[in-house]
Amino acid sequence: IMIDFDNQEIISEKINFTSDEVQKCYFNYETLYCMNSLGTSFSIHKPTLKYFYADIYNVANMTNDPRIAHGTCEKF
Repeated sequence: IMIDFDNQEIISEKINFTSDEVQKCYFNYETLYCMNSLGTSFSIHKPTLKYFYADIYNVANMTNDPRIAHGTCEKF
């Protein structure tokens, strides 16, 4: 995942944050909050790099279960 705090955006094909999907991001209280048009949410706290991720895609004939995860990113 590529995280751009200055431009308030994230890029990751694996969790569907690509140029093909609309995303909205907000930076508030040292945390970047993003959600895309497929119901994927991601937040990351800038000083600690702790994150939360949720996949809540919601359609009539769902075959996937909702997901939630958390952890700490590392810079490289």
